[in-house]
Amino acid sequence: MKHRDLTPEERELWLETAGGVKSKPTAKVKPKSPEISVASAPKKSLPPALALGDAKGLDKRRASLKADATLDLHDMTQDKAHALVVTFIKRAVSHDYRTLLIITGKGRQGGGVLRTNVPKWLDTPQLRPFILAITYASPKEGGEGALRVLLKRQR
Repeated sequence: MKHRDLTPEERELWLETAGGVKSKPTAKVKPKSPEISVASAPKKSLPPALALGDAKGLDKRRASLKADATLDLHDMTQDKAHALVVTFIKRAVSHDYRTLLIITGKGRQGGGVLRTNVPKWLDTPQLRPFILAITYASPKEGGEGALRVLLKRQR
């Protein structure tokens, strides 16, 4: 099994969970340019549980099919967007949809709040049982400002 390093978010969550347990100090990474810090750099990968490559038996043809339904989250608050995402996924499952498009937008400098949080919401115990995989949409559909969600077949 191949091991990977924790992301800063995972490390922070682990430290919160572990409570008072202290870990070894790690080397800090300096930003390459003074304008862009490492913390504000756009994230190019999704959480491992939701990466498209993790879905066994998923063919590229299905990942490129036209979306059955689309949800646009532009100009919404986190609370409203979260409620809409949950409702959207559950309604799509009840209609036997298989491919969804969720437009989050890229946010300022590529670090939008919804762009960051929607994959986390999709990986919660409430929604994870319905989701086969997610990936960024094609450039025509919004690229990294939109997520393509593939739902599991309900039996």
